[in-house]
Amino acid sequence: DNLEDAAKELSRLARNIEQMVSQMDRYSKEAGGQALQRMAAAMRQMMNKLQQLEQKQKRLSQRTQNVQRQVAKRMRKALKKKLRAMLDKQLGRVGKIQKELKSIKKDLGNDMRRYRMEPTHKNLERRAQELHRMLKAGDVFESLQSVRQFQRRSTWMKYSIQNVERFFSRHRKHRVSAMRRSKQSMNKSTDIAGKIRKDLENIF
Repeated sequence: DNLEDAAKELSRLARNIEQMVSQMDRYSKEAGGQALQRMAAAMRQMMNKLQQLEQKQKRLSQRTQNVQRQVAKRMRKALKKKLRAMLDKQLGRVGKIQKELKSIKKDLGNDMRRYRMEPTHKNLERRAQELHRMLKAGDVFESLQSVRQFQRRSTWMKYSIQNVERFFSRHRKHRVSAMRRSKQSMNKSTDIAGKIRKDLENIF
């Protein structure tokens, strides 16, 4: 039993009733009362069957709608679970970024303030904290905005580190290794941010 079969049966009965009405009009002129009574009884039977089929179709329709709602609910639940797992993965990546930022702060030390990199580094720390908060809250759109802003600031930080590294290679060679470690940490942070951004953009 399904909706399509019920609809076909309804259509067939409707055609039969139309034919019987036409025949009744003709018999009323030709055959007389007895034939009309038989036709009327047959029509009542067909009308009862038609009503039963309509009720059956309604029940089938309601059952189909219930199934559709249940399937949609399960799909939403599965998607929500999948999304949460993906966001948790990004949270782990943010933790790695924060670790690299701490390494940069340790390696640069007072040189960060001396060569005016401290404001940019603090901005990156705030962006990472904000990204962590948005991901934990499940706000995909704001998380995407945060990681984009982090990438923009990280580009400037990389440029600053490279400039200071070139200066150190000529005038403060004992600090070159620390600058190179900082540059590597910044490159790692930027790469990780790029992966986060790609995953978040794939949601839309």
